[in-house]
Amino acid sequence: MRLTKEEFQKYLGAEYEKFFEMGTHPSHPNEFSTTNFLLKTAQKASAVSQLHAKYEKIAHPESRLIPITNGISVARWDQGENHQENKIRLIRKIGEMGGDLDENILTVVWARRLVEYKRPLLIFDQFDQLDQLVNNEIYPVQIIIAGKVNPMDEAGSKIAEELKRFASMPQFKTRIIFWGSYDLEKTKLLTAGADVWLNTPMVGREACGTSGMKAGLNGALQVSTNDGWFAESGLDWVLDEGQTAESFYNLMEKEIVPMFYENKDGWAEKMRKTREVVAARFTTKRMLEEYREKLYS
Repeated sequence: MRLTKEEFQKYLGAEYEKFFEMGTHPSHPNEFSTTNFLLKTAQKASAVSQLHAKYEKIAHPESRLIPITNGISVARWDQGENHQENKIRLIRKIGEMGGDLDENILTVVWARRLVEYKRPLLIFDQFDQLDQLVNNEIYPVQIIIAGKVNPMDEAGSKIAEELKRFASMPQFKTRIIFWGSYDLEKTKLLTAGADVWLNTPMVGREACGTSGMKAGLNGALQVSTNDGWFAESGLDWVLDEGQTAESFYNLMEKEIVPMFYENKDGWAEKMRKTREVVAARFTTKRMLEEYREKLYS
C-alpha cells in the first residue's frame, strides 16, 4: 500500500518534514536514511565490534552505538581438533569440483562476499611474487578463493570473472582455485580445512567478519588487516594497510611458510592459541550475555 504525503503524516501523528529531518545527515540533507533515523530515535543501539562503533562515530557524530562484538556458535562451527582430517575432506571436495590440490601443501583460504572493499583481487597485485610463492619447488603454497556475488552487483560480477581468469592461468592452474557460489556445507569445509585464513578488507569497512572466528575455532591461523573482530583478538599476523599485498607476500615468505614446513610444534602451538582465543572471547554465548547486560537492561 502506498500512502500520500498527507496520509503518511496522519499515520505518523507528526509533521512529515520533522519526521524526514530525523532521517537526514549533513552530508545528504535531501535524502532519508533509515540508518540515520534509527540512530537518532532508538534508546539504545549496538555496533558489532569495537572498531565498528569507532568508525560509525566518525560517519555519524551523534551515534551512540554500544560496541558488542559478534560471536559464533561453537556447537555449529567446531569440526573437531583433527585438522588434517578436515583438510583432507576439503581437498577431496575440491577434487570433486574439478580442482587439483594437495593435502600436504600449505593451504590459504579467502572466502566471503565478492565486493570491492574486501579486496578479493589483492593477492594478484604482483604476479611474479605470487608465482614464486605458490610454485616454490621446496615449500609450495595453494590458495582457495571462494566468493558469492549479488546478481545485481555489476562490480562483484566483474571481480568473479577476473578471479576465474587468474585461476585458469597456466602458472596458477594447480595452485589457485576459485570456488564460486559457496553454500553452508562448503563454508564448513573451508573454515575447518584451511591452514591460513586470509582477510584483506580496507580498514574501517569490515564491521566484524565472523568467518575468521569460524576458521580460528578450527585452528586456522589468521592473516588479516587490522579490522573488525581481528583487531580485538591479538592473534597471528597483521597485514599493513598501506602496503597490504606486499606485506602478505613478505609474511608468507619470511614467517608463515617457513613455520608451516619447518616448525610443526610452533605451528601447532599457534593453532592451539587461536582456538582458545576464539572459544573464550568470540562466541554467541558471550555476545548474548553482553546484549543482556549492556543493551537490554
